Amino acid sequence: MKSIERDYADYVPHPRFGRGPRFTGLDPDPMKAWVCLSWWCTVPSDTANDDSLPEHGTAIKGTAVVADTSAQAPMTFQFTHYYDIDQVCCDCDRHFIFFAEEQRYWYETLKFYGGVNCVRCVQCRKKRQHIDHARVKYATLLAVGAPTSEQVVELIESGIELLDAGVAKQRCRDRLRSLFRQLPEPSRSTELERKLWP
Repeated sequence: MKSIERDYADYVPHPRFGRGPRFTGLDPDPMKAWVCLSWWCTVPSDTANDDSLPEHGTAIKGTAVVADTSAQAPMTFQFTHYYDIDQVCCDCDRHFIFFAEEQRYWYETLKFYGGVNCVRCVQCRKKRQHIDHARVKYATLLAVGAPTSEQVVELIESGIELLDAGVAKQRCRDRLRSLFRQLPEPSRSTELERKLWP
């Protein structure tokens, strides 16, 4: 067990499933006609060294769970099993595990189409969701015709989040500074000012 913890010590942890694989002891034979795995799930060969870590995109032996094909969205081939899969995040380039139980939730509860793969670790997915939320909030408040001081402050805060994330340009900072100058004195916090003029 200590060896497994050491092998996966640098993997991005999942808040629910942890950092290392969840072994079930199940390894269905992918050559059987009734077994269908996801197209990105490469099963390691039996000749592979059991002590070695899987390659990116490879199923981790002994971690399969049985799928409920009737709960999945209609596809040409329904998945019969899910494996914990070793992945590399496309944003931060760190290894993480796309857990079998997480896949079951995606494809059976959320009804995601089977062609959808997890390409970002949970931390980068959360960061992306946060940025998307700030982007929507910024666009919504920008469209308000006569915003209140509170709405202008919210607009500036969401714009600062976009600047900090690197998705907004200098033009956005200039606009936010202009809006800040138009705010009544009680609404101008020194914290906002410091963020706008770092």
